[in-house]
Amino acid sequence: MVKVYILLLFIFPLDLFAQLSIPPAYTIDSDTAHSKILDRSNWQMLEDTSGGKWTISEVSGSAISNLFHEEIEGGEKLNSPVNTYWIRFKLKSNLSRIANLSLQQKSAYADFYVARSDGKWIHKTTGYNTPWSDRDGYKLVTAVPIIVKPGEEVTVYEKVVFDYRATRPQPLEARFVFTEKLVQDIYIENDTFLFKTILGSFFIGLLFFAAVFNFFFFLVVRERVYLYYSLCLLVGTVNEYHTIYYHVFFRDHPYLLNTNLIFFLVLVNYFAIQMERHFLNTFTRLPRWDKFLQASVFFQFAAALVIYFIGPHLANSTDIILWKVWDWIQGIVLISILTTFLLFIRKRDKAARQFIIACLPVATVWMVNYIIIHGTNSSIAAEWNMYYDRIELLCISSLVIILSWLLFDRYNTLRKENAERALLNERLAKEKEIERSQLIAQQKVVLEEEVAARTAELKQSLADLKAAEKQLIQREKMASLGELTAGIAHEIQNPLNFVNNFSEVSAELLEELRSGPLATLQDGFKSEADDVVADLTANLHKIKHHGKRAESIVKAMLQHSSSITGKKEITDINLLVDEYLHVSYSGMEAKDKTFNVKLVTDYDESIGKIEVVQQDIGRVLLNLYNNAFYAVSEKKRAINVQTAEIYQPTVLVSTKKITGRVKICVRDNGVGIPEEIVDKIFQPFFTTKPTGQGTGLGLSLSYDILKANEGEIKVETKEGEYSEFIIELPLK
Repeated sequence: MVKVYILLLFIFPLDLFAQLSIPPAYTIDSDTAHSKILDRSNWQMLEDTSGGKWTISEVSGSAISNLFHEEIEGGEKLNSPVNTYWIRFKLKSNLSRIANLSLQQKSAYADFYVARSDGKWIHKTTGYNTPWSDRDGYKLVTAVPIIVKPGEEVTVYEKVVFDYRATRPQPLEARFVFTEKLVQDIYIENDTFLFKTILGSFFIGLLFFAAVFNFFFFLVVRERVYLYYSLCLLVGTVNEYHTIYYHVFFRDHPYLLNTNLIFFLVLVNYFAIQMERHFLNTFTRLPRWDKFLQASVFFQFAAALVIYFIGPHLANSTDIILWKVWDWIQGIVLISILTTFLLFIRKRDKAARQFIIACLPVATVWMVNYIIIHGTNSSIAAEWNMYYDRIELLCISSLVIILSWLLFDRYNTLRKENAERALLNERLAKEKEIERSQLIAQQKVVLEEEVAARTAELKQSLADLKAAEKQLIQREKMASLGELTAGIAHEIQNPLNFVNNFSEVSAELLEELRSGPLATLQDGFKSEADDVVADLTANLHKIKHHGKRAESIVKAMLQHSSSITGKKEITDINLLVDEYLHVSYSGMEAKDKTFNVKLVTDYDESIGKIEVVQQDIGRVLLNLYNNAFYAVSEKKRAINVQTAEIYQPTVLVSTKKITGRVKICVRDNGVGIPEEIVDKIFQPFFTTKPTGQGTGLGLSLSYDILKANEGEIKVETKEGEYSEFIIELPLK
């Protein structure tokens, strides 16, 4: 870029730039004024098109310095995308004493370079986005002091950087302030600043107090209106009194606050509208208007994003239009808030009417302020500005107090409603308790009758169990006998086959002997021989007859032994599960008179009947039930010994039909199975029971039986809490 400017010096005549030399020095003849804004003829400006990368040496000593020109007429026509400008002017003191001046710019960042008559440069930095610790001079008013000796002429270069995210584009100006006047006004006799600070601190405390109390109300009654009002107050203090927050929290990072104030205003409006929506219940009472309220905040947020991210890159005229659109949207949001309350006044809403009355002073003050600021009488505007902050603060305080009182009254109403609701619930609970007591009394009588009937059933069940036990023993004996019979029958069958076969062969040989050699004998010998052959043939027929009879007996024995083995039958699985549950329970009760377990059953009636080997599945179920009863008994015994905790042993048995299978669950709330041995429980001879109380074959045999029946068994357990065995059988 510098090379281009140097080239321009050679292309254009030098007299073209003669008019661009530094203007004559402004002479300081008196120090009675407070400050001085130089005329356009006394200073020049330069747009820094490098994005702020030019240095003072380039701007003051190279070809770039020839690009300075007078201020654009009407300063507001600055090109907004260029946010860095240079200003240069000269000052000469005709005073008889040292002139103490302060240079000041209302910009985000400002660098002041002062060239003294001895050739030395003085560099000082300030600006409202410059960290407090990096500011030179009077930090509070972003002014830097310089000294001009009598008769001395100094050259001033100012690098001004605007941040259009924080403020709208501002016209440039060259100005200085007499330091004594500045110190006198700002630091010594600035009662207005002190009063504003005290008043602002009081207002922040008031809003913070109201915010804390409303947040407490929210925690008690859980009404969102209090939460949104609390947040609105907190964010509102930051937006309205950001200067105080800046001095407390953001001195070293001022840009975080200054560049985001527009979003604080959006948040204030958002929380205000949300509070209004929940305060007046607009989403149910005026649903269409409620959507408009939400849309207004959305458009305001969208406008803020455009101004923040796109505005600095637009031409000044477009940026000004954006800010005007922002003002219109802001006005629409405020008007929509007031209009909402006016709509509810028509509905004779007492709270809305009180809020409008509270808003009238604030709305009046804002309207008067708008008229005065945009008026033409500057003296009236200056007089008004002296009292505007106090009047506005008083009106806003009254609004906050009245609105807080309305919400407090609402809080008391809600608390009374909650108390009445609690009393109603308590009365209903007492009535339910009385009904429950009566029901318990009735159930007690019914249970006593059921217990008596159950006792009789248990006695009968015990008798049936003993009979079943005898039958089981007999069945086991018969099974053993069948195995023995099958073995013996197989051993007898082979020699028996020889007896039958050779008896038939012998009979045939005798017949051949009779028709053969014996036929040639003499009559006397032939007669004797025929008798002997006849006797032998008769004997062979008897041997064959009895051999066949023995063969039929062996076959019958084999058939009998094979009928003892398990055979699949159509079975009602729910009935089988329930039957073996009661068999196991009765058996445990017979062994231990103190045995008492709560049985819970849940059978899926849609299962119907399936094809299983009843004896095999019954044996598996019986083993699982016995284990469950043992687990809950052990846990009850341990609890009774260690603590007085009330424990109800419970065994839950359920059946369920799933896709293509039947699921049987046996769950107990007993001692559970330690995690480290879960994988071993289906191994043969593995048991957790004391020596002599278990063989370790029950689960192993159950596993084998289910595998043989195309089923499976799984376990879910947690030590000290429960165990659940899950059986799955094919549904066919």
